[in-house]
Amino acid sequence: MGCLLGIVRSLISLVLGLAIFIAFLGFLLSSNFSDKLLSADFYIDTLAGEDTYNRIYDEVLVDDQLRATTEDLLGDIEVVDLVDIVALLRRILPPEYVQSQVEGTIQSAIDYLNKDTDTLDLYIELAPPLVNAQGVLFDYIDGRIDALDLEEPGVPDCTGDRINDLASRYEAKWRELARGEVPTSIPSLVSLNQACRTGIFNLAYPSLLQDDSLNERTRQGLRESRPDIEREFIAGNTREVLKLAARPLAAPLIDEAIDQLREGLDGQDRFDIIGQIAEWDTDLTKEEMGVKIVLTEEEARVAIDLKEKELREDIETTRKWVNRSKDFGKAVTLALVIVAAFVMGMVQFPSLTNGLRWPGIFLMLTGGFYFGVGKFLESTVPDRLADLV
Repeated sequence: MGCLLGIVRSLISLVLGLAIFIAFLGFLLSSNFSDKLLSADFYIDTLAGEDTYNRIYDEVLVDDQLRATTEDLLGDIEVVDLVDIVALLRRILPPEYVQSQVEGTIQSAIDYLNKDTDTLDLYIELAPPLVNAQGVLFDYIDGRIDALDLEEPGVPDCTGDRINDLASRYEAKWRELARGEVPTSIPSLVSLNQACRTGIFNLAYPSLLQDDSLNERTRQGLRESRPDIEREFIAGNTREVLKLAARPLAAPLIDEAIDQLREGLDGQDRFDIIGQIAEWDTDLTKEEMGVKIVLTEEEARVAIDLKEKELREDIETTRKWVNRSKDFGKAVTLALVIVAAFVMGMVQFPSLTNGLRWPGIFLMLTGGFYFGVGKFLESTVPDRLADLV
């Protein structure tokens, strides 16, 4: 009889030990929800500590899979190497600005989950970078022009063939700029006399204006800039000629890229994170007669709006459960741990030694296991969070 009673006590203690293990897990999760997972500082400090905002430039935006997107951000202006790409992106979209936007978004999400606000709006403000982009790219083009080689045109005779040759070469250099390419060299105007420069300009510039590959906006910009470009050309300021011509020739490429980016933004140049997630998660096709057909623009917009509504409802449901866990989870789970340990001790009554030993063993094993798991997560979660962003 005593042996059977001992077995029953052991089985009951094992069940209570499992209850302690599970209840303590619930206590840890509830504690982390309120102390870490529902604290904006946890995410902000982790991302900053993992150097995330510099890694965006050094690892993400230069990745081959994002190369086309990066080129779009730079307005299809030809960039020499990755070092230049990173430098340009850092000026257009500074790390400090990215950090402020990410931290603002995190704070908005946490405020919503904590019921400090009733509306969840997650946006990335892109108006300042878009305004900044053109000036940064023109500075880059100017720097490349300052570094290009000036070719000596040889004997400065102003024969008809000589004028035709130099006019053709200058027109070719201007066309390169219109394609977003910065020339690596250009014939110098310094050794030519004023009459020769005038003849070259009067031949090359009108020919450029008649180029059918240029759109009307570019040609209009060239007409408006002609007096300034002609003045520098006649004066023999070779590099200044290219810098002035770059504005009307390259500006449409940059503006077109900016306009394409704005198509994915709202009227205030903001990137809607929730709306974009809904679009990514929406199937924009329908099946008719066994054939998949792409939805019309209106149908796609309706499908995305429905998906966004569904997503917001899921987020609201999550918020309710999170707050229930925050309000009652810690108290309930801690009470279960205490009650289970107490009952386990009482099951071993009247042996005081066993009554202390069994709860002590299970509490030690439970605490040790979760301590090890916590240390492992502490070493891996920050990297995973940074990679996710």
